[in-house]
Amino acid sequence: MTLILASQSSAIPTTHQAVASPAPIPFRKTSIVSGSEVFGVLLTTLLFLAAIAALGWFARRQGWLDRWTSGTAPARDAGRSLAILEVLRISRKTTLYRVSNGKREFLLAESNAHIELAPAQRDQEVSS
Repeated sequence: MTLILASQSSAIPTTHQAVASPAPIPFRKTSIVSGSEVFGVLLTTLLFLAAIAALGWFARRQGWLDRWTSGTAPARDAGRSLAILEVLRISRKTTLYRVSNGKREFLLAESNAHIELAPAQRDQEVSS
């Protein structure tokens, strides 16, 4: 068995000497996302949301969303004279309405059990 001395080791090529080292990885020196790109994305998102809101408002005004909304649409017929003048919540399950048909006023009591309608009597002020 022969020993190879350190002075003789340069004569024998080793694996790490035969492989060339790769070039270093070129890292990006600028930021990944610029401020103008962030502003553009934000502006596009806001414009998209504004368009969706405008479309929803327009659809609601046209009555296309009446099926899904819980509120009732206001009467559009100018000839109607029925109006709710006052609403008074008496309890969690009972509500009192003062309703007018243009000539007379009525009190309408609504609860879970029943509905009752009575003519409203106004106290006449006596002038002295």
